[in-house]
Amino acid sequence: MPMASHLRNWLNAIHQQAPSSPLSPQRVRDGLAALTKQHTSACIDMAAIVDTHIADSAIGCRIYQPYKQNRLREQSIKNSKWQKDEKLPVLLLLHGGGHLCGSIDVYDTISRQLAHHCQAIVVTIDYRLAPEYPYPAGLDDAYHSLLHIHDTLATVGIKHSDSLLLVGDSAGAAMAATLAQQLQYKDNPMINRLVLIYPSLDYTLSAPSLDLHGQGYLLETKKIEWYFDQYFTEQDDRHSASPLFGTLTQAHPKTLVLSAQYCPIKDDGRRYYHRLLAHNIEAIYLEQPNTIHAFLNLPDLMPEANTHSYLAISKFLA
Repeated sequence: MPMASHLRNWLNAIHQQAPSSPLSPQRVRDGLAALTKQHTSACIDMAAIVDTHIADSAIGCRIYQPYKQNRLREQSIKNSKWQKDEKLPVLLLLHGGGHLCGSIDVYDTISRQLAHHCQAIVVTIDYRLAPEYPYPAGLDDAYHSLLHIHDTLATVGIKHSDSLLLVGDSAGAAMAATLAQQLQYKDNPMINRLVLIYPSLDYTLSAPSLDLHGQGYLLETKKIEWYFDQYFTEQDDRHSASPLFGTLTQAHPKTLVLSAQYCPIKDDGRRYYHRLLAHNIEAIYLEQPNTIHAFLNLPDLMPEANTHSYLAISKFLA
């Protein structure tokens, strides 16, 4: 499908405005925050939002409890909170940002959307970022958060069901896939469903889609290389760290891979999907047309794709 004219015009304007100075962590962090804020106008109210820390750690987290939704009418009932005896599934969201940027605040709207549409208690974390904290610091934070997520909810008195859902986008999807593989050999916690949104799964950058969409589509190959250089040290084995090449077993959770038509790393997700199928693991692959990487951070620019994506995620996690 040819790119929509409004999206092409927006991309042209973005690249014309791009500064020629070298990248820096703070500039990239400020850029993602500003871009998300500029293209996000809607905000879904929550029944409760709690800022706290993951149990037994200094990892900051935010917990979102949605208003009850009448699924028969597909409408929110804002004046009706969940009854105390009603238990929702728990969803851990690992935000994207190249392991270097992104935060609880930047992903506030996405967290609210997931809580609302999926009718889940969403927990998102401020894991440690590179280059101040290189690999595997952020991954270690994500693993600790997953192990202690139920204890964290207990400390703030939020009841929940036993269902545990794991969602990550971009670099967060890399961590989510890695955690899912690590937990294949453990009985607890068990991830019931895994959602990988335009996932970055190959730190060796071997995806053919990089040749097709690696320049001119917001996220570019040179920037990805720079992200990975901030994340890894020279001693790290990037192939071994890549979940695309990790071991898969029947204990791997059922997985939804959600991709974007013009994403330079979309073949990461597509290849992972085919690997899952080859190992007889249930998987679904959805590619949103007329979208670029990080389109969930740009809901006003690509509203239809955002709506379809949240509905697809909700249906998959139900």
